[in-house]
Amino acid sequence: MLYPPSGLVYSPEHDALVVPLIDGSFHVVHDISSAPTTEPPLGLTKQPSFSSSDLSSMSRRIFIQVEGGPMSHGEINRINGMVSFGGFPIVSWAHE
Repeated sequence: MLYPPSGLVYSPEHDALVVPLIDGSFHVVHDISSAPTTEPPLGLTKQPSFSSSDLSSMSRRIFIQVEGGPMSHGEINRINGMVSFGGFPIVSWAHE
């Protein structure tokens, strides 16, 4: 099931669009300006690569830490209004 997006952040340095969904998952579209793909670029690049899975896992870890302990996997990290703060990769969001 796909949930609605809760923000968009474009990184010109990575040519990537990060789309968080309200269920707490993050989705990255790489090479957005030339050949959009959800697969991270392969090979050596100037910028470190990141994936939808990496960002979603990080978001979940932050959610668990902020909420103060273990949570069942069924509890979603509902994200509202993610925005870039001072440029990508620093982002901020509200969760419930």
